[in-house]
Amino acid sequence: MVITGKDDDEHLANIEAVLQRLQEYNLRANLSKCKFFQDSIEFCSHIIDKDGLHMTQEKIKAVVEAPKPENVTQVRAFLGLINYYHRFLPDLATVLHPLNRLLEKKHELQWTEKCDNAFTKAKRLITSDKVLAHYDPDLQIKIACDACWVLGCSEGRITG
Repeated sequence: MVITGKDDDEHLANIEAVLQRLQEYNLRANLSKCKFFQDSIEFCSHIIDKDGLHMTQEKIKAVVEAPKPENVTQVRAFLGLINYYHRFLPDLATVLHPLNRLLEKKHELQWTEKCDNAFTKAKRLITSDKVLAHYDPDLQIKIACDACWVLGCSEGRITG
């Protein structure tokens, strides 16, 4: 469980509420496995701290050190590794398009200059310092979305 709050008082109140709920249902927390008032935590291969959500250095290193794929299985593995962090990587689908085409059955695996550029750019993107910030109601919100979604596209065609 990850329990937090806007400040120490809210954090303590939330911890107390969770512990009371556990007690109501006859469940226990193992104190030796609990950590309180951490500045950051690693959760589901992400680092979460006061500034937001970050990529872990371990995953970044795995992408940066990944060798150039030599077969479809390796292309799939690389794409899976980098797609895990898709929310941090702007325009990732466009960048990875040449590599995704290698997975199409009608194409044989032919590593081109476009593939090489996509591979290199993807590695560069993963080392950028993008962070997903916590929601702040006092900040301006900008909503961006795919135009097809807004217009009701079906398979790339506008239907209404």
